[in-house]
Amino acid sequence: MSRVALPEMLKNGYAQSLATGTLAAGGTLGIMIPPSIALLLYALITEQSVGDMFIAGILPGILGLLLYCAAIAVTVALKPELATPGPSTTLTEKIVGAWLKGRADRDRLVVATKVTGEGNKDIRGGARVTGAILRQALEASLQRLQTDYIDLYQLHWPNRGSYHFRKYWDWDPHDLELGDVDGEIADMLGEVQKLQAEGKLRHFGLSNETAWGTRKWVEASERHGLPRVVSIQNEYSLICRIF
Repeated sequence: MSRVALPEMLKNGYAQSLATGTLAAGGTLGIMIPPSIALLLYALITEQSVGDMFIAGILPGILGLLLYCAAIAVTVALKPELATPGPSTTLTEKIVGAWLKGRADRDRLVVATKVTGEGNKDIRGGARVTGAILRQALEASLQRLQTDYIDLYQLHWPNRGSYHFRKYWDWDPHDLELGDVDGEIADMLGEVQKLQAEGKLRHFGLSNETAWGTRKWVEASERHGLPRVVSIQNEYSLICRIF
């Protein structure tokens, strides 16, 4: 199994630690789930019924499989860099769009989506968001959502990065190249203003932003006479209380 699966997992971008760990842990399932040579030999040595042994191994095997899947899902959620991105990046918008298409009560619904910031390698190669990219991403979302406008469009995370997504233990802002933060924000807000004038966008907001970063957005808006951000969506849960 390792000769077959390991090269494929590595070729598709999975981290070696995740690939080898998954195969090593998954190998134990082969002992419990029929037809299992190990279980057969154990039954013969202990003079037990092979059928009974196989039946007894089904439930623990299924339970182990589910627990392994859950462990991998949690690990990848905490450390996305370990796994390769799936083809479902835009799937949610397509599903919502199929439901939204032709609805007579569209004006009573609030449709919100996001543009992904710097660092997400499976979208635009991880490029920083600019005004032009914001427009390109929003218009693509309009097509997938099958609607004429978006009520709330949010920047998923700032181009400069942040301490969110469990990075607050080792994130150091002193090493960042901030560049022209005001100009970069003004570029995006300028495109937001144009999209609003065209009727494609109603409101713009932030996500996973810091207090300092939010202040920069407000300052740029006031300095250049551009739209203000209307919302901020940061991670907050029982284990994340930094907001």
